[in-house]
Amino acid sequence: MNQEELQAYLSEKLPDCQVRVSSPDGYHFEAEVVGERFAGLSRVRRQQVVMACVSDLLADNTVHALSLKVRTPDEL
Repeated sequence: MNQEELQAYLSEKLPDCQVRVSSPDGYHFEAEVVGERFAGLSRVRRQQVVMACVSDLLADNTVHALSLKVRTPDEL
């Protein structure tokens, strides 16, 4: 899976969020996810919401590593 495919996958799973994905090497991904849905959630809970969307990709090693920045629009 490349960064464009992962970005499309996350955008489909989180349609109310803005998603940007980058990858320096094609194996380790960095995602920035911005959405109102994260207002009032702890940092850990925000990451859990996003990680739940990609748990299948991590389990079958389609995605090896994913680091996250999860914010609300007000936090930009």
